[in-house]
Amino acid sequence: MHFQSPTLSSPLNPPPGTSSGIGREVVNLLAEKGYHVLAGVRRQENITEWNQISERRQHHIHPVMLDVTNKKHVDNAVTEIERYLREHGDLKFAGLVNNAGVGMHMPIENHDMDDVRHMFETNLLGPLYLTQKLLPLIRRDKGRIIFISSLAGRITQPKEGIYSATKVGVEAVGDALRQELLPYDCSVSLVEPGFVMTPILSKILHSEEMGNSTVAAETYSRYYTKKYFDIFQFGIHHAGDVTRVARKVFAALTDARPKTRYATANFMMVPTWLAIRAQQFIPDRLMDKILTQ
Repeated sequence: MHFQSPTLSSPLNPPPGTSSGIGREVVNLLAEKGYHVLAGVRRQENITEWNQISERRQHHIHPVMLDVTNKKHVDNAVTEIERYLREHGDLKFAGLVNNAGVGMHMPIENHDMDDVRHMFETNLLGPLYLTQKLLPLIRRDKGRIIFISSLAGRITQPKEGIYSATKVGVEAVGDALRQELLPYDCSVSLVEPGFVMTPILSKILHSEEMGNSTVAAETYSRYYTKKYFDIFQFGIHHAGDVTRVARKVFAALTDARPKTRYATANFMMVPTWLAIRAQQFIPDRLMDKILTQ
């Protein structure tokens, strides 16, 4: 099944906004390819910005106020998507790109439970609810679902347990949906980036710096040394570009035979696909030593 992009609409869900990072890159790429893109944003200034970009470039970008942790926002966004499709009767619902994401590095013991709940609401439960609400449209038009997961959904590191847990959940939801939607010829793909230079990475770096001044650094001093911090900064320095992730999203939307998973970028200069493959053959105890040196 191959789509002709000028006849499509593609609602996107990229909080914390399409103003930067993977969400922005995906919106720009799909709009350039002729898609009608309904882009989820959380701030009024982003709506103004996207409207100006759309008019200037003569693209079909329609920003929608959307915070996936807010049930009313999701319900209103779905209503807006349905209205847009009615007004553009020649369009089909091409796909949903779930790109909501927030992260924080902290040992399990020291995580504030409000932060834990926020990560689960943003990374897993909110996108899940949005997907549920849009499934009737997706089934009707044989659309596709793309989840932006993470290497963290396949490999867990110290201080990354909660973030990884949310992404493991995303992986499980993606797998189950892919199986459940087989009778409807609706593809579900997981895009799994390693280190990518996005705002979420800088926020994680900030949480590393903040954690260094907390009781966590006393209890788990091994993971707050200069050596450990330098290794993390090395990974950031060699992080992949968001354009690579956007191209994988486009492939998941348009490939005649879409893959179930698209690994991209790298982990400490090791290609993400190779890190995932290697982890499958390395015993757990040895992997623990590798990740905690």
